[in-house]
Amino acid sequence: MKAIYLFIFMMALSFQSYSQTKSATYDVKKKRLQIKSTAMYLSSVSQGTIDIDSAMVLACTANKLPVSFSYDEGYNEGKPVSGSEMVDQNNISGALKVLSKIEKADRIKLLLHLGSHYLFKSGEKKEDLKNAFLYINQAVEASNSLGILKWENQSKLLLAKYYAKAGNLTESKKIFSNVVNENRKSNDKKALAEALYNKGSYLAIDDPDKEKTLAEARLLYKSLKEKELEIEILMKILTIHFWAGNIDLAEKELLEIYKTQKQIGFRHTHYTTAPLTFIYNIKNNPKKALFYAIESVETMEATQDFICADNFYLH
Repeated sequence: MKAIYLFIFMMALSFQSYSQTKSATYDVKKKRLQIKSTAMYLSSVSQGTIDIDSAMVLACTANKLPVSFSYDEGYNEGKPVSGSEMVDQNNISGALKVLSKIEKADRIKLLLHLGSHYLFKSGEKKEDLKNAFLYINQAVEASNSLGILKWENQSKLLLAKYYAKAGNLTESKKIFSNVVNENRKSNDKKALAEALYNKGSYLAIDDPDKEKTLAEARLLYKSLKEKELEIEILMKILTIHFWAGNIDLAEKELLEIYKTQKQIGFRHTHYTTAPLTFIYNIKNNPKKALFYAIESVETMEATQDFICADNFYLH
């Protein structure tokens, strides 16, 4: 716990030291990719002292975005959910008053927002899990009553994430699989891709279904021309390969990500080139390691994204 507090303290100093850090002029898809890339890198370089939820908080804070931006993708339809801003400000009593006055899809969206607010909080508090389950369970009941597949999907996906975070991976996988099967029947490629992506993301890294599930989701997103989501999934797949010791394949996938990021105009490529630096150091190729280390610093400075500046300058 002391290590986590120390890491967060150091990050706070970085925020103060590099006050020019600002979010790039991206569309929503690229902003989400930026936040997720930043958080994955932060969590990785902290070597286990900071969990992914805390890393998301830091990434959102550094880019002046609400923390909910990191988890509301499935149910945010482009405009604020009634009462959601109160939840973001931790005004739960105010949000509950709004909840009592709305119904149907709006009620489900706010229940999902409340459940997510507690589920993805930094740290691991039993009280947060308890509160998350309360609102998620209500969302499941409300969506079943409404009978619209989209909201049934979103509620059950969040319930599966709850069980994963509560340590019940068997129940989590079962619910994810049910959602995947329902969307196979509906012939909705986008909904199926989302269900597979969520399932693959939350399966244990040693689960034999993890890579296969993510690979199928990636192919679907590729057919839908969702480049940002395709990149996100490949980042997760290469992590599996890296920890399995398949450095050559992880290198190939990082280079593919780097190429695609440049093609779509995603400028925060330092979260890709920095791991390449690490891989080329492992492979005893100092020339390539130095090339990508310089690339990392140059893109970090060009985007004024200094949240991990110390790490990139150290490389």
